[in-house]
Amino acid sequence: MLAAAPHRGDQTDLISFPGGAIGVSHRGTNRNESGIGRAGEHIAAFAGQIDNIVSLAREHGIDTGPSTHPDGGTTARLLAAGFASEGVDLLRKLRGVFTVALAAPGEVVVARDQLGFKALYHAERNGAAYFANEPHQVLAGASIPADPNMAFLHGSLFGQPEETDETAMTGVLRFPRASWARVSNGAPRPVRYWDPSPLLEGSDMDADEATEELAHRLQAGIRRAVRGNEAVALSGGIDSPIVAAYAAHPHMDSSGKPLKAISAVFPHLPDVDESKYIEKVVERYGLEWHPFVQKAKAMDDIELWVRRLGNPGKNLSIPEVAEMYQLANSLGATTVFTGELAEFVYAYHLDLLAYLMSTLRLGAAGHHIRERRLRGQGWASIARELGRSMAPSPLLYWWLRSGTRRALPPWIDFERLAGRNSPFDYPWARRRWRQLEIAPAVSDFSQNLDDLDVVAEHCGVNVRMPIADVDTWEFMISLPAEVKYPNPKRKTLVRQAMRGVLPDEILDRQDKTFFNSHMLETADYGSLQRWILKTDFRLDGIDYDSLEDHLAAQAMGPGELDWVYDLARIHAFIAQWE
Repeated sequence: MLAAAPHRGDQTDLISFPGGAIGVSHRGTNRNESGIGRAGEHIAAFAGQIDNIVSLAREHGIDTGPSTHPDGGTTARLLAAGFASEGVDLLRKLRGVFTVALAAPGEVVVARDQLGFKALYHAERNGAAYFANEPHQVLAGASIPADPNMAFLHGSLFGQPEETDETAMTGVLRFPRASWARVSNGAPRPVRYWDPSPLLEGSDMDADEATEELAHRLQAGIRRAVRGNEAVALSGGIDSPIVAAYAAHPHMDSSGKPLKAISAVFPHLPDVDESKYIEKVVERYGLEWHPFVQKAKAMDDIELWVRRLGNPGKNLSIPEVAEMYQLANSLGATTVFTGELAEFVYAYHLDLLAYLMSTLRLGAAGHHIRERRLRGQGWASIARELGRSMAPSPLLYWWLRSGTRRALPPWIDFERLAGRNSPFDYPWARRRWRQLEIAPAVSDFSQNLDDLDVVAEHCGVNVRMPIADVDTWEFMISLPAEVKYPNPKRKTLVRQAMRGVLPDEILDRQDKTFFNSHMLETADYGSLQRWILKTDFRLDGIDYDSLEDHLAAQAMGPGELDWVYDLARIHAFIAQWE
């Protein structure tokens, strides 16, 4: 199983015991990324980065010496000691990105980090269970033939009928995030160990207190992840500059070197290029900046990547991501920080106005309405928003259904897509807002995080998204709606918290960068035609004659290109068996 993923390192450690074995692979030079160790009769193995292992060890009276980030073997021994002392309760205390296997006499437990940053797959065959970070490892261990899961592939484009643990490989399952399972005879039954739902709106902080605490939480979560060998993927928005601001000084303290910043720049596309904002952050924090002009296109080497991933990928330009990761590796960085997932932590407020009114927070609702009017929003627009939010479930269903039909490319069978929901799947505004606030923290993210983990490993780096820290997320969930979203402007609270930390030019930006012109300029119609039209495979629900005409016209917009890239990747994935 370890040999099936040689890109994860050519050095391996293995411990076997009655009824099973646990192993890890690593690159040798960065042993804190994985390890295996014992504490008495208890064994622990992990892959990833556990940021607070030293503080947990000291909590148990274990001396770890001066290192704040011990090597993988030491970390694993500390995990084993913690498991011996606390059992699975230890998992709630861990911070970072990880998959772990914990063994004691007569017991084996596997677990995945709270937000699912490290991938974990499994299969059960002939009474034995197999767990690993990549589908190919599970296939190798369980001796399962590599066959495509056609139902999953169809659902990956048209939408799965419900949350599923299946994958693009028949017989291989995804393990849910924030969960652990005891491995025994039969399929494992995951148990969730982190659920922030009870925290929703439980805080009584006012706006000033929340602003101060948010800055503290962001700083703590980002600093905790710094080891001194990072590069930050830096843009001109708010999120990645926050990471750079709070990582720069601890990086210098840890390594004696400035934090590296990597940015894709687009000098020939002024509406996409954010260099003028990025330079402000680079100057303020003394970053070592490495701008580059993106050369990779969405379909470059796609047959190689879908084979490596064990799935087609979705809504993700893997070659473009890999180009940045490879640059980071060539500069000597072993971890890439990004600002991704920040939108889910502090910027999501669909149905907010209706929620405030339905919970009788009329003062806050009135303030939002006044702010909207001052920004030029008309009464009719406000009424439409409230009407949509407060509409009975069947009416909202039909409204969304008609909007989806208008936005869908004509070569996709709308009925296949729309059949996923019923007129009663949409709760009223009050319940809907609460569900949407919690959903990103408790529902499984898409396959993208798993794919990023595998792509990063192939490029010789880790990927971290430290704004999406457990403690920061719990804090934001706990804030009352009117404190978390004090006005209709997106990210108001974090803008206030970062005043004096980030340059005013970034905090006061009135524009938002969209990459539509870059996407249109790099549209690879030749590769799309080759992969979709010149293969024998045909996916049900696609009008290939109509699609051929659209590809020939070479005039697709960004939305249609998203659909066609996903379809092309499915074709490239299936081509392995043709």
